[in-house]
Amino acid sequence: MVPEEEPQDREKGVWWFQLKVWSVAVVSILLLCVCFTVSSVASHNFMYSKTVKRLSKLQEYQQYYPSLTCVMEGKDMEDWSCCPTPWTSFQSSCYFISTVMQSWTESQNNCSVMGADLVVINTKEEQDFITQNLKINSAYFLGLSDPKGWRHWQWVDQTPYNKNVT
Repeated sequence: MVPEEEPQDREKGVWWFQLKVWSVAVVSILLLCVCFTVSSVASHNFMYSKTVKRLSKLQEYQQYYPSLTCVMEGKDMEDWSCCPTPWTSFQSSCYFISTVMQSWTESQNNCSVMGADLVVINTKEEQDFITQNLKINSAYFLGLSDPKGWRHWQWVDQTPYNKNVT
């Protein structure tokens, strides 16, 4: 015959087991908290360093090129662009609206001299931006042409005209 355990010893064993389980749980949670804190601090330092570098670059641009106008288009530091002063910035591109009366070819040549092209419209948002910045009673050239006269319209960057976009 096997002697029965004392009720007090059984309660003591259950209590000791629960203590071990809870200790492991608490230590695991503490380790997760430490990992989360270290990860958050490292991420913050990385983003802060990146932001400081971008601001430094922006200040350098404006110092050496005082005729640049730089704008931040979103909340993220990556959403900024710089354009020459008479130009307008939109989605990391620069737009120059000329008031000089010229032919399409002269306008394209003028753009080339400035290191640019006549406008190529890629999105509805870009088209809306452009039309909002033009004078209603004026005429403007786009970078769209039919070079061979066969109704095969294409942009100056050689992409075909897509009437669903504009």
